[in-house]
Amino acid sequence: MPLGVFEPRRLMALMEQTKPRSSFLLDTFFRRREVSDTRAVEVDVIRGRRRLAPFVSPSSKGTLVNREGVNTRTVKTPYIKPKLVTEAGMALSQKAPGMTVYQGTPQQRLNRLLARDMLLLRDMVSRREEAMAAEALTTGRVTCVGEGIDVVVDFLRPATHNVVNTGTANAWDATGVDILAQLRGHARTIVQSSGLNPDICVMGSAAADALLAQLKSNNLALSMSAVELGQITLDGLHHGASYLGRLDGINYYEYNEWAEDAAGVEQPLIAANDVIFGASRSEATVHYGAIEDLAAGQNWAVPYFVKSWTEEDPSVRFLMAQSAPLPALHRVEAIMNIKAL
Repeated sequence: MPLGVFEPRRLMALMEQTKPRSSFLLDTFFRRREVSDTRAVEVDVIRGRRRLAPFVSPSSKGTLVNREGVNTRTVKTPYIKPKLVTEAGMALSQKAPGMTVYQGTPQQRLNRLLARDMLLLRDMVSRREEAMAAEALTTGRVTCVGEGIDVVVDFLRPATHNVVNTGTANAWDATGVDILAQLRGHARTIVQSSGLNPDICVMGSAAADALLAQLKSNNLALSMSAVELGQITLDGLHHGASYLGRLDGINYYEYNEWAEDAAGVEQPLIAANDVIFGASRSEATVHYGAIEDLAAGQNWAVPYFVKSWTEEDPSVRFLMAQSAPLPALHRVEAIMNIKAL
């Protein structure tokens, strides 16, 4: 028996075929994805250590050593479930750009509306994940506040990795400040604490302007060799991200992306004076908890689930997407946030 267009399995296939909006922070820092068949996931916070193997006589027993410092916590992933409603009358009035309301059958119009709604829900879910990733990178935690939820997941980033230059002589727009020297010092802190070499610097607009202005005043420039060699493709850059160039092994980006807050006011995902500096390959992971919906059947452990149902009076159809994402920092000492100015 063929599946109807609104059957969960068909909707899931449509969701998978719907190309999500590109998410620069997620795709750059949170490259790993893990799904779970429970809402609770284990988040390991790994502390970098450089221990020497102890000396021992060959005739002595081996020396028992402790495992690498790992702080494991069980965290219940936050839940999101945006939904849209389609009224019966919309089949008579909805149209695609350039079409009259009379082109196509009512069912064809509903199918076009379904595709548009699916893209809208997919975009909203992806934008929420990107916003969570931005908060994790800039603050070291993720705050989840909504109906029936008020939770802060703290990844225990040390204070040394949250640098505030605002209003100090170290501000990037202060007289005589040496931004590159600051970044070299921060790089040493990251290498010492995490064992990973920084390779990326993502800046808000004001921080980027300050860096570029200082480079220009010192007759320095960022290299575009990574673009020329095909390592970075400008056409493939994500929403809001601009590649500025490379210097001393660090790729520099400016990031300008916004999202509406609960009051409907657009807020930047990264403030103009914010800088994310560190290693892009730091084992950061997006964990997806189980879908809590009986209609999911055997599809509990999936990143996204979508379903649709009708109500008879008034005649309406609902379309709802569900996900339980948590972008988590595992090597928290590999990423530093700088309030640049």
